[in-house]
Amino acid sequence: MTLLDAAIAGAGAANVVAITIDHGLVPTSVAACARVAAWARGQGAGAIVRAVVVTPRASLEAAARDARYAALEAVADELGLVAILVGHTARDQAETVVLRLLRGTGPAGLAAMPPRRGRIVRPLLAVDRAMIDAYVARLAAATAEWVDAIDAVAAPLATETRCQVLAAQPAAIRKRALAIALDRAAIDFGATHLEALDHLVCAPAHGEVAIDLPGARVIRTYDTLHIAVMPISPAPTGVPPIIAPAGHYLRTWRPGDRMRLARLHGRSRKLSDLFTDAKVPRNLRARAVVMVRTADDSIVWVEHLSPANPAEWVGQ
Repeated sequence: MTLLDAAIAGAGAANVVAITIDHGLVPTSVAACARVAAWARGQGAGAIVRAVVVTPRASLEAAARDARYAALEAVADELGLVAILVGHTARDQAETVVLRLLRGTGPAGLAAMPPRRGRIVRPLLAVDRAMIDAYVARLAAATAEWVDAIDAVAAPLATETRCQVLAAQPAAIRKRALAIALDRAAIDFGATHLEALDHLVCAPAHGEVAIDLPGARVIRTYDTLHIAVMPISPAPTGVPPIIAPAGHYLRTWRPGDRMRLARLHGRSRKLSDLFTDAKVPRNLRARAVVMVRTADDSIVWVEHLSPANPAEWVGQ
């Protein structure tokens, strides 16, 4: 937030885009990313929230960093940005040097993070953390006031079921209202879910349309929106645990996931459609496990469904 505020002050809001990466590792990440984006837009800057998939490996921190920087570079390419500013401080620099020293790095490694590498720029690298903390103490108070103002408008709209009324609101207000509604219903959701729900609300009325969220379904019938929470039955006892073989990892399914099928000669279909064809109950879909090949993130197996194209298992 310090970096964002300073960038807006130095370069002008019209020249700044706040890119917030949702790693999906904590339940509150969606709300936090939405607040940062809303604050940036309130200052007149652009804002993008990009969700990433963090592939588990030995170091979760390294996996998250790789996913984050790949997403930042992708957004910069899409928007034609000339620089990507990141908020490393003097303390981060010192920690990096100490870690590399403990690992036995050579003189080159002790140089630690450069102020600039390609499009990545670290403007705060020489700034002491105490100075930043003092700056943030002032900024936090101003931000809290701004968030309170946003929520004062958005919270009453969280119970609104008329899409026409919601769609007429500014994007920041509308999305915050939808996020509050999902939070109140104790529904787990990510940035992609919130974007899909926002598109559902803003689309022209057309019969009944629905999107699936983890443990819930949001249904739009003409102009009326309804959130249906699906009861999740307890997992059956005595079932052996699912273990991913080497080169694969497990996760729960996400809307938009696809799998290649042998019976379709390798063509892919959405898992949501496959669940429907197989008549898988919605309470089981909500916690269905998928097995993903680490090399290319291809889904090779889905709980309650047939295996994917056998070629997927051997990486062909």
